[in-house]
Amino acid sequence: MASPEIHRLLAKAFGKGDSESFPLILEMMVGPAAAELLMALPATADELAQRFPGSGQQLQSVLDKGFEQGLLLKRDSPGGGIRYHLSGEITETILVDARNDGLGDRFLDLWREEFREFVETLGPVDDPYDVARVIPVEGMIGTAQTVLPYESLRAILEKAERRVVLDCACRKRAQNCDMPIRNMCFWLDDAANYFLERGAGREITVERGMEIFWQADQLGLVHLTDVLLYENTAARVGWICNCCTCCCAILKKVRRSKGTVTLMRSFRAEVNSLLCERCGLCGRFCHFGAFRFNDDGVPVIDADRCVGCGLCASQCAHDAIKLVRVEDPGIPESTQRQIIEAIGE
Repeated sequence: MASPEIHRLLAKAFGKGDSESFPLILEMMVGPAAAELLMALPATADELAQRFPGSGQQLQSVLDKGFEQGLLLKRDSPGGGIRYHLSGEITETILVDARNDGLGDRFLDLWREEFREFVETLGPVDDPYDVARVIPVEGMIGTAQTVLPYESLRAILEKAERRVVLDCACRKRAQNCDMPIRNMCFWLDDAANYFLERGAGREITVERGMEIFWQADQLGLVHLTDVLLYENTAARVGWICNCCTCCCAILKKVRRSKGTVTLMRSFRAEVNSLLCERCGLCGRFCHFGAFRFNDDGVPVIDADRCVGCGLCASQCAHDAIKLVRVEDPGIPESTQRQIIEAIGE
């Protein structure tokens, strides 16, 4: 089969059949023969050997390289051995690995085009909550309030058995700002083991992780995490990203909605007008247009637009802003039950 055609078919198998750029990305990563082999997945190496007789050692080499590049996932097969799967639309497995940058500027330019295609597909959403939760800036929650394990960056890192940092896939793909890319996204436990098995990423301690979060806070980045993906519970999440509104597709959608779509949150900001010095810094740091100012220069917060990230509170030198718990965090009832089980209540 001709190279352009096989890579278009492979892109469709990844769930990106409408993309013009993703087949070209695949063409840079795998040759036609390897692409045809990957089209036969999911399968074990033995099953592929039966379908492609004579491929032998070359077949295993294609599988090993595909796994290392992030194109493939591995799972235990019920009949024994390892079953290989395409990573599908989870293209972060490719982008977060700095080694793939060695394919050159054209490789990254194609990802930028792929991001543009993806953003154009983002239309109106029926669910007012997006598929991510906000974790507030550490230490910005009032001491009188109970902080649950899944609401604290430190608690999440301490609970995780392994922690790995990799590149920010969104900023690498969008190339819309100068915010840092290297070592900005955290992958924990099972996800960390996956990347370490690939030879990707850097394992870090809790304290090093908190240093990265502090640096992200100073840059005005928002901490996002998953909503109980895979086998995770809310107290044992799979990833934490330090996100910007110019490159993160989730934050772009929330910002563009002007309050009609929000993120799952546990807190919102509240201003103490007696402590406020009317400097306006809080409004400049808010990514979501949640602040307006009355005639006296006191900030007034739009509760629908506030995502509870705590960046405004972290920048206030007069402690005039605190985070207060919201009545409806937007967490589905089934998820709430998992949270309760996770924290042992």
